[in-house]
Amino acid sequence: MTAEPTETSSLLPREDVTGQPLKDDKPASPGLSWKSLLGIIGALIGVFLAGADESMVLVTYQTIASHFQRLGDSPWVLAGYNLGYCVALPVYGKLSDTYGRQIPLVVAYCLFSSGCILSGSAAALWHVIAGRVITGIGAAGMVALVCVLITDNVLPSQVAITRSYVNMVSVFGRVLGGPIGAFITDSVGWQLSFIVQAPTAIICCIISMVLLPPAKPKENSVKKVALRKRVDFLGIAMFAICITTFLVAIRLLGDHEASTRITILFGVVSLVFGCFFLVVEGFYAREPVIPLGLLKKMAGPYAVQVLLQVGAFAVTDPDATPLTNLTNIAPYFIRTTGASNTRAAVYLAPVFVGFTTGSITSGYIIRKTHRYKTLSLISVLLGLTFFTLIAIRWRTGVTGWESFYVFPAFLSFGLLLSTTFTGLIACTPKSIHATAICVYYLCQQVGTMLGTVFSSLTIETILREVLKIRLEDIPHKKEIIERILHDSSPAAIPEALRSIVRNSYLYSFQFAAFIPVVTTAIVLPLMAIDKEVEVD
Repeated sequence: MTAEPTETSSLLPREDVTGQPLKDDKPASPGLSWKSLLGIIGALIGVFLAGADESMVLVTYQTIASHFQRLGDSPWVLAGYNLGYCVALPVYGKLSDTYGRQIPLVVAYCLFSSGCILSGSAAALWHVIAGRVITGIGAAGMVALVCVLITDNVLPSQVAITRSYVNMVSVFGRVLGGPIGAFITDSVGWQLSFIVQAPTAIICCIISMVLLPPAKPKENSVKKVALRKRVDFLGIAMFAICITTFLVAIRLLGDHEASTRITILFGVVSLVFGCFFLVVEGFYAREPVIPLGLLKKMAGPYAVQVLLQVGAFAVTDPDATPLTNLTNIAPYFIRTTGASNTRAAVYLAPVFVGFTTGSITSGYIIRKTHRYKTLSLISVLLGLTFFTLIAIRWRTGVTGWESFYVFPAFLSFGLLLSTTFTGLIACTPKSIHATAICVYYLCQQVGTMLGTVFSSLTIETILREVLKIRLEDIPHKKEIIERILHDSSPAAIPEALRSIVRNSYLYSFQFAAFIPVVTTAIVLPLMAIDKEVEVD
């Protein structure tokens, strides 16, 4: 007889992805041995390296393209990394669930090193882009599989606090990577900024080979099944085409000079191959890369991840300066107050502190209470309140203590990432933890890209139209508008026009600022209807 569901029962029945009842496969963790602990610390170095690499390239990608006299193609250096990262995530999850954690992680380090060496020794821009694709493939495993290792070695109630350290290391990598990359590029050239990363990744690879436990395939993996039947090559191909065309569509969407028809074409192709992928996974693949049962049961939590990232990165500025490449908050102060890059970067401190504090605090609360839903709802309400205040109060400029609205806003973001990850682990069987976690990271990456494009497109489109009206009688209006759109520094703007440009930017910023308000409001009912599972 099946027990009736309660408020604290799982929204996701404890079944495998085929719908069959699942025996409890989550025995208490034996805890971390010193060997495993050192192995995870080595893996955290890889997380730092991946974050620093991404930040370094944000600083140098235009310099790299200029070196090959291909400045117009510079965004593809960033797109190549995102392509490799997104395509590889679900593949790592499947391989890790099948063959254990060590082999995929070692492969990730090797690919990351190879990609860095290829980019650093490139003779043409397409070599750099190819290297960035390979680097992205490696970075995906370096980041996602660390969280898989954590879930393997700590109790579920301690997952959130342990993973908060991963978030903290990643943030530090992103913060320090930009200045380090700029220093290396100015001192010895951009090539070395890639090559110097390879030895560190190789050291991480050796640590993983020596200290992490060897592969332990699933029981059904020992069956002698042909490799071509075990690996879902067709599904991987469909997924790769879907993601590639999606990224191209996203890139073209952010380019006002791109043809609308071509953008729509790539979007349609992505949708078609996405449908093909679902058909292959549901009816053809013997061992699907992403089981449809997982997508069906975790549709709500995965949608929450996309929405959270869209909201948090809806104020992202892809053309921000080295010190301000995380959010559009610092460029906001540059444009509206005339702050220098260094001073504007100080305004990011509450973002980093809030996010880190939220992650760690959430971990401690979950470890003590073994609950996460109430904290999730409080976090959503907190974020909704302060993102709304930012949208309303910052639209005419901000001074003094109101600049600290970002602290509780990103505090809520840190809290939510920890609670949703804990819920994911509590609601999925251990046999597919790696796949579930990698899809979780895929949703975050998709949300990040969408948020970046939506905010950039919103601000640039509205600002361009407003400036056309307000600068109607100004000579060389077109050239001035293009300069304003591509250089956030007030020094690049004629002094007589600075007040007009400032007010125009504030007007356009308010529309992007309401994006996180909308996405957070959508997240609230999704979190409210989710059933909580007590964390052991």
